[in-house]
Amino acid sequence: MALSAPPRKSEPSPTEARSSDEVIETPLAREIPEASNDDPGQDPGVESLRADLAARDAELAAARDAGLEAIERLRVALLASEPSLARELVAGTTVAELEASFAAARESLARVRESVRREQALSVGAGAPGRVANDPASAFDKIRSGLSRLAAG
Repeated sequence: MALSAPPRKSEPSPTEARSSDEVIETPLAREIPEASNDDPGQDPGVESLRADLAARDAELAAARDAGLEAIERLRVALLASEPSLARELVAGTTVAELEASFAAARESLARVRESVRREQALSVGAGAPGRVANDPASAFDKIRSGLSRLAAG
């Protein structure tokens, strides 16, 4: 013979807890009108809520589009401030992402510029070559210049 545990009475069942006439009052329940059981689509309260929801969805979509447009305008302005940057390096879907990618691209460009400047500094002499004395014009000047070089050397 198997023993079974007696049923616990810790929580009453939903039907025992409330009578059918008892209504629980919540803030949401006060805002939403009670729908009839016949056809919830015909209730004017439900229809007005659906219209409000559709209006808010349209507002949200418009705000999202405006935000994306503002981010694209910021991207164009940032690229205009530094035209040497590659357009592919500046991207993002939020202002923070866009500014971070712009800062990284600008830093990369600065490193490239510094590297090129160092390479050019090594390969190109600074300024024009030194000047040489004019060659003597007359025969007497040529003889004197030649003798002075022999004496010096």
